[in-house]
Formats: sequence, C-alpha cells, structure tokens
Amino acid sequence: MGAVSDMWATLKTMLMLFLVSHVSFPLATIVAVVLFVYAVGRKILRMSKGLSDEEDGQFRPQSVLITGASSGIGEGLALSYAKDKCTVILFGRDKARLDKVTKACTALGATAIPVIADVTDEKFMSAKMKELDEQYKIDLVIANAGVTGNTLPENMSFEQKTQQILRTNIQGCFNTVLPIIESFKNRGSGQIAMISSLSGLMDFPKSPAYSASKASLITYCRDMRDILRHYNVRVNVVLPGFVRSAMTDARTKRTGSSMPFFWETERAVNYIKAGLRNNESVIAFPFPMYFACYFASVLPPVIQETLHRIANFNKNTNWNRIG
Repeated sequence: MGAVSDMWATLKTMLMLFLVSHVSFPLATIVAVVLFVYAVGRKILRMSKGLSDEEDGQFRPQSVLITGASSGIGEGLALSYAKDKCTVILFGRDKARLDKVTKACTALGATAIPVIADVTDEKFMSAKMKELDEQYKIDLVIANAGVTGNTLPENMSFEQKTQQILRTNIQGCFNTVLPIIESFKNRGSGQIAMISSLSGLMDFPKSPAYSASKASLITYCRDMRDILRHYNVRVNVVLPGFVRSAMTDARTKRTGSSMPFFWETERAVNYIKAGLRNNESVIAFPFPMYFACYFASVLPPVIQETLHRIANFNKNTNWNRIG
C-alpha cells in the first residue's frame, strides 16, 4: 500500500511539474512578451508622433527656476510655464534678451523674476539658489544653460573651448541643482530636470567636449533619480535632438550642414513638459534619432570607429569648429 501511495505521490509531482514547465510557464512567458511588446509599441508610436503619455502626473509646479532662459528651449519653457501662471525665475547672462523674456512672461500673467548670472560662478549660484528657494519655495529646477563650440568665438583655442564647455555644461548644471537638493529632501517634494542631449548617447567625433558634458548629465541623473526617489524628489534628464535655438542657428551659420528630424521650439517644449508631468526618467526626442543614437551607443567600439571612418568625419578637421 505504501509503494502505491509513493507512486501516486510521484505521479502527482511529475504531473504538476509537467503542467508548470509545459503549460503555465510558457503561457505566462507568452503573456508577458505580448504585454511588453504592446507597451513598447505604444510608447514608440507616441514618441514617433512627438507625444508623451496622455495621463497627467500629480506634480504641478507653482514656482519654476530655469537657467539659460533667455533663448531656445529655456525661453520656450519660461513662456509655457508663465501661461500656467507659475512663478518663473529666469537665469541668463544677456540682460537685454532676459528682460525681453521677463516682460513676455509678465504679460502672460505670471510673476517673473530675472536673474543675471553666470552659472559657472559656484559661490554666487549657491547663495542665490538658497536665497530664491527661501523666498519662493521652488518646486521645479530646470538646469538648461549650456554652450557648444559653435556658440563660442572662433578665435578661442581648442583648449579654451573645451574648458568653457565643460565649465558651463557640467559645473554650471551642478552649481544650479546641488544647492537645492537638501531643501527638496527636507520638504519631501521637488523636481530636478537637466537638459542633456542625444549627443550624450552617441555623436560623431566633432564635438568631444560637448558630447562628454552631456553624457555626464545622463549618468548623474540616472543615479540621483534612484537616490532621491526615497525622499519623493523627482529627477529627470532631457535628451533633445535638433531644436530651434541659438545653438542650432549658430550651427547652421558656421557649418551649413542639415539637421535631420528638426523640431520647432514649441513642439519640444510641449513634449518636455508632458514628460516632466509624468515623471519620465529619460525624456528623449525625436524617436528616430533617439533610437539611432541609443543603438549606436551599444555597438562594439570597433564598429563605432568603422562607422566614424565611413562617415569621413575625421578628415580635414577644422579645429575652429571642434568643441
């Protein structure tokens, strides 16, 4: 009787293992794959149309600080948040252009505070950021200020351009967000967005300093997002492609080269704002360029170098255009 009982128990175990291995597990795998493909397909479709998720997140900033607010994406974001009747704190170096943006924001019914500042000045930025946060209780900081080799004077040497790009694009961003982090942690709320670039994923070797500076922001935001989520602080990185700005205008003027999948500022601003509302970790656009840059970034170095040689970007290099 005991032998029969043991045999029956063995048969039940074998039957259960068969069902799990040949039915349940494959079925669960198929369902998981279908759901994954659906989610990815839906996201790709919306990104290809320049749209973000339809749902609005719960975080609605009342006070927004933007560096590099006197032109391009920074100006577009300033005007858009002004339409939402947010208090907008605008950092810029060009007083005339900054005053123009400030007046436009005020005309939209917003409280606009212009700040003439050099984001590379660590002491000034630290004191000013803490002062403004104490006065206006900043909800959202957008570190947007940045430069490329094309926006710097042609008589600057390669070394000078490299140093200036790294100071502005990396140290300038850190000078903007670091003074505010402790306040956000203590309040248990807040959002930090850094404007990087698709060049930070992959770029042809004519802008090494710019690409390196933007790549560092991607890495920093990825890690800080995981750290600060425990304090209910949002961290997002924005990876634009070619968007109308002083940078792209300067690029067109100096190089005359085309810019594929070019976006107008308003379209980019709407996409960025939707991504920030929905707390997307990476807000990258346009999708075709994002896909190409991401795919190229994971290729083996030997293949990347071959692509560079085929593209002939290393021949007859004009050092005045490198940065």
